[in-house]
Amino acid sequence: SSAASDVYKRQSIQGNILSVDFMNALENLTITITDEQGTVIMEDNISGETGECITIILNNESTGRFYVKLEHQLGWLMGEFIIQNN
Repeated sequence: SSAASDVYKRQSIQGNILSVDFMNALENLTITITDEQGTVIMEDNISGETGECITIILNNESTGRFYVKLEHQLGWLMGEFIIQNN
């Protein structure tokens, strides 16, 4: 949704660390990560201040394609990322 894209600056993955940067302060942001089969790997409710970067470490995940959904009362965003062997 366009309202949500104005709030979430960026989500990125480096190795097994997912980062979410906040353009504006948000409370009660639900982040859900699923694998290709739709199994929920992680679900959490987070808050962030303007300019803050929240990191989520995916320690026990194997390689493959994963999906992240950020949900808030303002809207939602969906993205995908791949964890590969180094």
